[in-house]
Amino acid sequence: MARPSSPPRVLPLITGVIILALSVYRIENSKSLGGEGLRFRGNEFRVRGGASIGGWGGVSFQVDGGASGVAGGENITAGIEEVYQCLQLQMTMSPERAESEKRLGTWSARGSPGFVESLLRVIASEEAAKPVRLLAAILLKNTIKAPVWSDVPENERSLCRSMVVRLMSLMARTGQDPIATQLALVIGKIGEIEYPRQYPGLVSELVSQASLGDGAEYRKVVMSALRALKFLFNNKNKAIKKTKRASPWRRRTRVLEDENLGGSLETERKISEIWERYLSKFTSSGEIEDAKTAARATALLREMYEWYPKGDAQRRQVLSRALQASLTLENPGIYGEIKYHADRIYYKIAEVATRCLDGDPIEFAMDGILKGYLSLYTNRALFSSSVEEIQQTEGKHRVILLTFLASALTCPHYTPSSYVGRPGGFLEILRDASEAVSRLVSPPPEGRCQELIHAIVTKYISLSPEEQLLWTSGPEAYIRRMDSECHNADNLQPRATGIDLMIYLLGSNSETVKDCLLNLRSGLLGEDFSTVSGREGGEKLNKLFLRDACYRAIGELMAKIPTMMDPESWIREELMYMLQPENYNTYPQSVLKARAVWLLGVISYELSFEPWAEAFNMAVSSIESQDAVVSLIAMSSVTAMVSNVLHATTVTKESDEFADFGVGETQEESMEDGNEVIDKTLEEKRRYIAQTTERVFRRSFDILTSLKDISSIVRVLQMISFYVELLGPDIKPQLGILCEALPRIWTVASERVGDTEWFWLCRLYSSLATTLNHLVSRLNIVATGDPRVQGVIYPLLDHMFATKDIEETLATEALGLWRTILASGSEAARPLVKHLPSLTRIMGRGEHYFLGFSIIEGMLILGFRSEVGEQWGRIVQCLRQSVLAASPIARGDLDSTVRKGSGTDFTRRATEDALVATSLVSLLLQLYPTEMHTSLMPLFSLMAQTLIYAHPPPPYLLPSNGTPNPPPPTIPRDLKSLIGAYSETLCYIIYQNPSSLGAISQGIVPGFAGGIPGVDGRAGGVGLAEILVAALLEMADPREAAQEAEGWKESAKEVEDEALDYVGPRVPNMRYEFVNIMDPEGLGRHRRFFTAVGLCALLAASGQSQAIKIWDSGRCTPLLQKIYKNILRANEDRIDIEKDRASILRSLASDPNADPTSTKSQNPKKSSLLGYSWNPVDQTTRQRVILATQDPLWSMNVPTALRSATVRMMRIVDGGDAARGENVRNFAAALGLSAGEAKILEKVCTGEQDVEDRAAAVAATAETSDMADGV
Repeated sequence: MARPSSPPRVLPLITGVIILALSVYRIENSKSLGGEGLRFRGNEFRVRGGASIGGWGGVSFQVDGGASGVAGGENITAGIEEVYQCLQLQMTMSPERAESEKRLGTWSARGSPGFVESLLRVIASEEAAKPVRLLAAILLKNTIKAPVWSDVPENERSLCRSMVVRLMSLMARTGQDPIATQLALVIGKIGEIEYPRQYPGLVSELVSQASLGDGAEYRKVVMSALRALKFLFNNKNKAIKKTKRASPWRRRTRVLEDENLGGSLETERKISEIWERYLSKFTSSGEIEDAKTAARATALLREMYEWYPKGDAQRRQVLSRALQASLTLENPGIYGEIKYHADRIYYKIAEVATRCLDGDPIEFAMDGILKGYLSLYTNRALFSSSVEEIQQTEGKHRVILLTFLASALTCPHYTPSSYVGRPGGFLEILRDASEAVSRLVSPPPEGRCQELIHAIVTKYISLSPEEQLLWTSGPEAYIRRMDSECHNADNLQPRATGIDLMIYLLGSNSETVKDCLLNLRSGLLGEDFSTVSGREGGEKLNKLFLRDACYRAIGELMAKIPTMMDPESWIREELMYMLQPENYNTYPQSVLKARAVWLLGVISYELSFEPWAEAFNMAVSSIESQDAVVSLIAMSSVTAMVSNVLHATTVTKESDEFADFGVGETQEESMEDGNEVIDKTLEEKRRYIAQTTERVFRRSFDILTSLKDISSIVRVLQMISFYVELLGPDIKPQLGILCEALPRIWTVASERVGDTEWFWLCRLYSSLATTLNHLVSRLNIVATGDPRVQGVIYPLLDHMFATKDIEETLATEALGLWRTILASGSEAARPLVKHLPSLTRIMGRGEHYFLGFSIIEGMLILGFRSEVGEQWGRIVQCLRQSVLAASPIARGDLDSTVRKGSGTDFTRRATEDALVATSLVSLLLQLYPTEMHTSLMPLFSLMAQTLIYAHPPPPYLLPSNGTPNPPPPTIPRDLKSLIGAYSETLCYIIYQNPSSLGAISQGIVPGFAGGIPGVDGRAGGVGLAEILVAALLEMADPREAAQEAEGWKESAKEVEDEALDYVGPRVPNMRYEFVNIMDPEGLGRHRRFFTAVGLCALLAASGQSQAIKIWDSGRCTPLLQKIYKNILRANEDRIDIEKDRASILRSLASDPNADPTSTKSQNPKKSSLLGYSWNPVDQTTRQRVILATQDPLWSMNVPTALRSATVRMMRIVDGGDAARGENVRNFAAALGLSAGEAKILEKVCTGEQDVEDRAAAVAATAETSDMADGV
């Protein structure tokens, strides 16, 4: 169904469920939806359910002041009449509907007092219309979320626990199944949070309801109870799996809490008895209602089976009974609707068997259980069923059986080596299991591996009749289907699962599997398919499709066993004939031609240049095929071959780059000659690809008009993107062809808005943005300055941002393209100014901080400061949220540092978002040094909290009887990099405005996690300002810098590994203007510089700011001594700092107007600046560095700052007499400095050090000149 041009990103909370409620209303319109309110008798509400059944019946309960959350006449946030009125309005088209929807959503999101009770009362009331009660049940379900449910008052949670099971049973008994289903979901969600601790009797309650009996009068109640139990165990299983990704202490706590999830063993046996009773009744009666109940009970068994105690005989009895039932359910006499439910039972039993096998393979091998299931499922999935029967079986059911077989046939416990040395009983069990598996995976004549491989290829990999028909009737739909089944990991398909099964078998029986597959291929080589017709069918046509499937299997397996076949000889001797333009051009022969073209992209990556060039030429020629399937597969094959060359080139460059950082040096020395050969081969392939570009582009663009499917157009765009990325500036000669084609593609996209599914339209926009991103990043202003490219870029971005709630994928691609355009300068960026509100709106949803902050930074650099200023309120909020999301203090533990960030598609970490936020803050401080402090002060305080958390107060700051705070757990790499950036930012703020230290300290939240400060803002008499300064000093320690540099090195390696998966160039963290961030010495020097100048400014202003105590009773404090030692250490770096600055100025000296597509411009600077590579013609990066050189900090040096601070301090020490303060040696003695440190301080203050530095610089210049003359 087509989507509107401006679709909502997510349906509002209520609107998405109104359709369901209205459908019930239309069917059972027994109540008026007018303004009539409910009649409640005081604090009592009653639901009359008719006659009592089995001890339960009408629901009646009293809610007094304490139970209801209403103390006397006290008002509550959500009153019953108010809630009911809002629910009623959702059933109308009243203008007040939107406001009532918002109120309901707010109550639900906050767990407002009175809301849960009101919903329960509406659900229970017979006087409320059924659609209203259904909506109330849905809202109750949505309110039960872990963070929200804890905000609901305990008395209301207790009320819900006491009523929900009885309410569900009553709704089921009275025929209100939709409401009963929602209440079952409510029970499952409550159980996930509160069972077994707060709600220990939940399972027993539900088991009691499920055990009422199998009579017709109980059936609906039993079904509801079984459904609720299934939801409960399913939710608990998911919750337990989530703990596997949590920190160890959280995982241990959760597992200890839930280890008795199944309740008592008696409860588990009762559930087993319920399942057996309903299953037996169905197998004996064959009635449809019994089938439904048995299927529901089996679904419950699947969810809770793993909670049976391991080794319990009850588990094996259940498995044995299930095996017997499965054999009964294979009766061919079962058909129709009963067959549907029988199959549900059959395949759910298969899932139970798989879970048990994976959980305890030894137990599963006992009592002949493994043999029985293995025989049953191999016959059903492979041997006994015909090709037609297999292909008619539902796809997910085939996947279930193959998954079991993969687990059984590859289980390491079922191998001959597994039972050696085992005790006697286990030896026999495992030996029998090993023999059963070996009979299937061993070569003939002893084993059936040849039959196994033949069955997988013919019944799972070979094309089905439906796919054969689709080839001719809808070739583009056929291609889309092939793509989706192999690339959708969340929805496994039978063909992909069959291939996976063969790959799994390679692990333990690689030679056997390989030989069996090649034997199957050999038996088909003598066949002549040149005359076979699709209309005739017959054995020869079947063999043609079998050969295609065999080739598919070999191609998939060669990724695991590259030596399975020699690619060069296979292409030359077997595939080349099919690839000739005059051969196999019509269906069905074209099936083999398409497979041969596909194989070129799969197996050609290791070919030497000559055979590779021949294969590539054949793939390019096949794009011109008249068979649309062959043509589209040829595009994919060409894309794969270009991608392989690009990847290999990237890996080679990566190895060279990391050798500069001391990574890969040994490998480089030992493989230097081999790398030269690889480089030469890659360059030959790259040149050959460049020669084919025009031919490939023209042919691909020519067929655009005949393509009807969006996915086919996306395929063309993907191929172009890889070409552009590989060839870089060499793509420039083809810019004219691209500029002709891109508007045509945009026209197609515009025309398809009304008649294309929104998913595929997003794919098209996304792919078009990706292609433009690659083009602009490679050609820069040459691309953005072309009117034809502009005619696509700006309308595309206008359309992508026009949607108020822009889709996640579109937002990622749109923002990535925007960021790339900024490199072309202000003229290219000007048309994008109007999208700044859309950008801040997207970021306001907590999304895409990484790209968003980078874009804002670029727009500021390019001069759009007033336009950015209009969005300042939203920007500040986003900055705070990004820093808060990465804060371990805000989250209470360190897990937040590895949690997913705001970039949903590329799984950025929250710390990456905060790093780019910090980069933006540093730019703002440079542009507006006096205006920014007030509005950003809460942000700075949060940075300070994080810094103190990582570096609690050292012992020298605590009183003599104080106990040092324990250090936090090992700081993750990402957090270490983040607090490094924070410390630099805070030092810069102190340098600009020393009095800000007090304001920052005052903003730190007292009592935050880590136990640092007290309620009064001081810890043991030590102020938070002193603690913060001590933490800044810790960050300047060389060991911290070394650890941070190592983290950056690892991070950069990950960036390189993922580079091909990322759309557009990665945005560097621009904070590091003076240093290579992967160089430990350089990073330490950089950090000490910032700390020194910041603290010097603080000391120089100490008469105005008393934020820290630096002098106490005529003696210096330990903190002051540490500050001076740090500044003196930074003084040693002064020469290297100047060299860093000179290197930056040399980088800026390159021509800013150079051709951005030239080879020279494409070679990035990486030895002295930013840590990441940068391009000197990237206008935003260039201007960012120029701004850094214009900052007062650029001309600041440590000796000057130290001299100023010391003169000020000596005046304070000596009572304000400047003449007496000139005795530096006395001051150094008061500081407790060593003789060497005192001498350096004296040289700095007297200017002697400056004289020595100038003399050394003159001598160095003369020596360099002499060496040049000698050369």
